[in-house]
Formats: sequence, C-alpha cells, structure tokens
Amino acid sequence: MRRTDAVPFRHFAYNEVVGVWYALSPLRRTVFVLWSFLIGTGVCPGLLQALRYTREFGYDSWRRSAIAQQGKFMALRDLFLHPSS
Repeated sequence: MRRTDAVPFRHFAYNEVVGVWYALSPLRRTVFVLWSFLIGTGVCPGLLQALRYTREFGYDSWRRSAIAQQGKFMALRDLFLHPSS
C-alpha cells in the first residue's frame, strides 16, 4: 500500500463501522467490534488477517491493519461521543 492510499483506506474502515453500526443490536455491535479488531476481513484486516497475509505482503500487511484499526477506532470514538440512536 502506498503512503498516499492511507487516508482513503482509513476513511473506508471508518465508514465500514458506521455503515453497519445502526443495523446491529447492542450485543451484535459488541461481537462485530471484537471480530473486526481480532479477525477482520481481507480488505479491512484485523490482527489474524494481518498475520495471515504477512508471508505474502510482509510489513504492508501490518501497516494496512494498523491503518484499518485507526479508522475503526475513530468511528467508535465518534459513535460513542455523538450517538444518534
């Protein structure tokens, strides 16, 4: 991942969390947050996905995971500070 891609990718991770948040019950929100940070997806990796892709992408796998986590944390911060529902 190029350095210039970090901001849009962080926004993508942010929007992923906000996009599903209000569709989930409080219990499912908790499960989603845990799953997202621990496992994640191939696009927005959590810790296990970063580990999984380390052999293929090396340091970029962990960088991508760190940027995704930043976006997710920002989304959660905003959702908790400014709840709409």
